Amino acid sequence: MLQECHEKKLVVPALESLTAGPKYPKSHMVFYEICLKSVVGGAVWRKSLKSSYEGPGGFGTPTDYAFAILILENNYEAWMRKGKDTMLDFTTEYEDDGLGERVLYTVHNTACEYDPDGKDYESYLVNPAQKLTYSNTVKKRKAAYQTLHKKIKGRIELPSLGDLMKLKQGEDITQKRAREKEKETEVRKSKRYTKGGSGRSRYGGWSDEGHTRLEDVTTTLKSLRQKGTFTLFENAVHDWQQTALGLDDSDEEEEKEEKRTVNRSAAWDL
Repeated sequence: MLQECHEKKLVVPALESLTAGPKYPKSHMVFYEICLKSVVGGAVWRKSLKSSYEGPGGFGTPTDYAFAILILENNYEAWMRKGKDTMLDFTTEYEDDGLGERVLYTVHNTACEYDPDGKDYESYLVNPAQKLTYSNTVKKRKAAYQTLHKKIKGRIELPSLGDLMKLKQGEDITQKRAREKEKETEVRKSKRYTKGGSGRSRYGGWSDEGHTRLEDVTTTLKSLRQKGTFTLFENAVHDWQQTALGLDDSDEEEEKEEKRTVNRSAAWDL
């Protein structure tokens, strides 16, 4: 995500935009493709897209979804800091007004706009060909994100690329090592649920707050899926990803899912 924003001069979505749910379809689709897809695995993801949408559940279990939220919340600021330190030139919605057309989610899926108030699939997806409806939906989306932005301004302060370049120039080996150590400390402190010693396991682990957050999101998603809140949104994600990956219902080729052994001892440092 950071590399794409660096190369295309796009604005990185704020954490709140990515996790705001189907009420903000454009940005939550980015969360599905980048975060949730990584949790459930590429093979499972593609397999679920090779058939018609059959209702909530095709994109992982509620626990998968909650864990993706947890990983993103825990590491968002740390990833931003690491991105800056590797000389990626990007801005985030925390620094930008975020209301233009250069935020990642506004150009990520340009085939449609999405109206969260749509009562059925046809009214939820708004095609550019429907000029008046499309224009009104774009205005509605911008107004919704403007409201969201009032809550997220100024949450994360990142060093500018220029400041980092000045800092790195002329460093001797001792200064470089000291800065690297300080950087690692800052990254560790920026994590929400796995700060050093925050958990109960020998190597830290997830804090009680993290465990509670996982349970809360899992319970909430189960309820929302039962109510059908995610149905239109996930149906749209399904159709969009089918098109993006070049899959269709006639593609019967099964992919073998490779079994992997996960070293859980390092999970606390995710």
